[in-house]
Formats: sequence, structure tokens, C-alpha cells
Amino acid sequence: MKEYIRRRVSELQSLLPRDSVFFISNPSDVFYLTGQDLGSDGFLLLTSKKAFFISDSRYREELQMASDFFIPVEVELNLFKTVAMLLPASTNVVFVQGICPIRWVEELQKTSSREIRYSLELDSKIRYIRAIKNEQEIKILRQNFSIHRQVLTHWQENILGKSEKDAKNTWICLVHEFGADGVSFDAIVAVGPSASRPHYKAGRRRITGKVPLLFDSGLKRNGYCTDLTRIFFVDRMNHRQRRLFELVKEAQELAISSIRPGVLAKDLDRLVRDFFRRHGVDRYFIHGLGHGLGIDVHESPTISSRSSDELKPGMVFTVEPGLYIEGEFGVRIEDVVVVTEKGCKVISK
Repeated sequence: MKEYIRRRVSELQSLLPRDSVFFISNPSDVFYLTGQDLGSDGFLLLTSKKAFFISDSRYREELQMASDFFIPVEVELNLFKTVAMLLPASTNVVFVQGICPIRWVEELQKTSSREIRYSLELDSKIRYIRAIKNEQEIKILRQNFSIHRQVLTHWQENILGKSEKDAKNTWICLVHEFGADGVSFDAIVAVGPSASRPHYKAGRRRITGKVPLLFDSGLKRNGYCTDLTRIFFVDRMNHRQRRLFELVKEAQELAISSIRPGVLAKDLDRLVRDFFRRHGVDRYFIHGLGHGLGIDVHESPTISSRSSDELKPGMVFTVEPGLYIEGEFGVRIEDVVVVTEKGCKVISK
């Protein structure tokens, strides 16, 4: 892990233009670069030669844990004055991330008397580095999916008769019981017609086992997320629903079999859309094919028709084709793959 951190930080430092620094405020990026999860209370300041890890005295021990690569700095009263004090005298520009609020930019400018700029290039570099998972990250993700599947089995055994909302709360409780840190997003529990809305909020419909149930869930453990969608009570589908289910299943298998290094993400998405078009159901596929998964439940790469990403070994992302008939029914099957040197492996099964 330590070597990975050294490499990541050095790579970002090498990209800094002369006489500039990079202020990192995205909590997920701070965790990725330090291995310490301080939520919204941790910050990094990178110069060409030094790396400062900044927080307040509540996180003194966490700052010290990362001191092999970072200079720990405790904020006493004001974050922006602290950052200004750390700037080398030669600094002309302070680059900030796109997530940085305008108010912070104004405060940094006032306290440091330097030019403050948003840097799309540095932001993009962090997204690219994070998109390529190393062996340790993939191991954590595999372990997390193993726990996810165990929780899913117990959840399935305890939902009959419950409302969608109560079933969602059951998922939250089980996730903690099985040792995860929490859920990675608000689970989607959609009975029958509810499933026609991809981002449906759990409501009052009862899970009776007499109609299909779509369940999209995730957990978070050791800083990394899972994301998985399954359809329950498939044997209760009518003829039309079953046809949609089989088409989605076939589309997912087609996509997974086509994944390999060098493939463009938009071409993978197009492959599925063309498949649905040949079967006359493409108008019911209303979202992208997938998204990157890791520290955040949505990160690079983006698997959609508008993506410019090219698949590379180590990328981890969802493959989740779906078909939705408004007010009637919806089906989505989601798994997670890691790109290998010659193809991919499904890590969610």
C-alpha cells in the first residue's frame, strides 16, 4: 500500500507546472492518496517537492499514520490561512479541484495573495489514476462482493410480507450485522410496476412473492463500494416480462464477452443498443450501460454513448443493461467486472 501511495503522489507532483501547487479537497481523493478516511475534514497540499496532509487536532493520530509520505499539519483556526502559510515563496498559482466551492477560492485568494485556478487536467489525472485498480483494491472489492452476496441471501429470506421501505431498512441492518461499514447508496426496492423507474424510491408496495421484485443494492467496507442489481421471483413473470428479462440477460452476456483492453466504452454501450434495436426494444433502454466502481459508487470509467474512455487492464465497472416500460414493468441486471490483459473477469458473482 505504501508504495502505491508514493507512486500516486509522485505522479501528481510531476504534473505540476513550475511555481504552482495543488490543493486537494475531494474526500474520496484524499482517502485514495493517503489511505486515511477523514471525510470532509481532510485536505492535501502538493508542491513539486513536498506533500502536506492537513486537518484539525481531532485527527492528529490519522495525520501521523500517513507521515511516511506526508507532512502532517494541524489547522488551529482557519484552513485557508494555514494553506497560505505552507505555500513556497515562489508560488504563483494555486490549483484547486472542480469540487472546490467559489467561496473557498475567494478565501484562498484573499489569504494567500496568489492566483487561484481550477485545474481540469489535474482533476482528470486523479480520475484516471483511480480508474486503474491495483491488486490490493481488486482484492478488497472481491471480498466486499463476497459479503454482499451473503447479505443478499439473508435479505431474501426475510422480506416476504414487508413493504419496499421496510425491506430497504432490513438491508441496512443486515449490512452492518455482516461487518460492512454501511451502505454505498440508498437501495432501490421496486415491486412490479415500481421497477419501471430506474431510480425509484422505496414506497409502500408489499413484497408478496406474486410479482417480480427489482433490488439494486450496495455496501461499503474498507473504503470501497459494491453495487449489484438482481430480479427476484422471476418465476412469477408473465410472457412479456420474461421476454424482456431474457433480452436483458442476453445483452449483458454479449457486453461482458466483448470487454477487453482497447475497446472504447461508447462502442460497448452501442453494442447493447444495437442488440436491443434488432429486437425492437431499444426505446426502453434509457440509461448508460455502466459506470466505474471503487471508493465512490460512481467513478471513472463511464460506459455510455457519450464516453471518451478506453478500456484498460485494472478498470472496474458495472455492466447493467435495463429495459423499462413506463408504468408497467422494468428489468435491470447488474454485475461488476475487472478488465484483464485479454478480456475481463466478473467479480460480483
